[in-house]
Amino acid sequence: MPGSSVRGRGSPVTLLPLFRSQTQALVLTRLLLGPGEESITDLSTAVNAYKNAVKHEVDRLEAAGLVSSRSVGRSRLVSVSAPEPVRSILLDLVLHTFGPIRVVGEELSTVDRIDAVFIYGSWAARYARESGPPPDDIDVLVVGDPDPDDLFEAAGRATTRLGKEVNVHVVSEAAWSHPKGEFLTSIKARPLASVPLLPDARGGRS
Repeated sequence: MPGSSVRGRGSPVTLLPLFRSQTQALVLTRLLLGPGEESITDLSTAVNAYKNAVKHEVDRLEAAGLVSSRSVGRSRLVSVSAPEPVRSILLDLVLHTFGPIRVVGEELSTVDRIDAVFIYGSWAARYARESGPPPDDIDVLVVGDPDPDDLFEAAGRATTRLGKEVNVHVVSEAAWSHPKGEFLTSIKARPLASVPLLPDARGGRS
């Protein structure tokens, strides 16, 4: 799916070109926004990149003093070690650029009757390394039949956390599977970033 995979990439980043590569940016984003200490293997799975590429970027981040690692058995565990205020500055940067996938996923995971979530539009295009201006907002496509009020509240929370407007458009599973009309066909033809949902965040999906 366009924009949803970074495996093996060492190419320049268009969302935030301060980073050496998109893999490096995603690794740091995962460590800053994720559960904390993670193994190289888990990081590789989380950012969809080869283990050697992740290890290489972790080595660079560790040399810069932004992360630290320790060995436990055969695993190498990595965590953020950047001091304040550097850590807070990095968190703010990744939250406003690579953070939307995680933040939108966390907030929409609290809403029932959602089958799938995608980010489309300019943010997804920059995430897929298409050149262009920085995205002003986050366009989100929700597949399913969620409660409108619950969805509006979740989008509002994501907007507050990201500092960018989160615009949500809902389509049924049938409409998404068999798109008709220019809107859905154009979305499917352009980059999409799949947003994972957290099943434990809801009382149950229906």
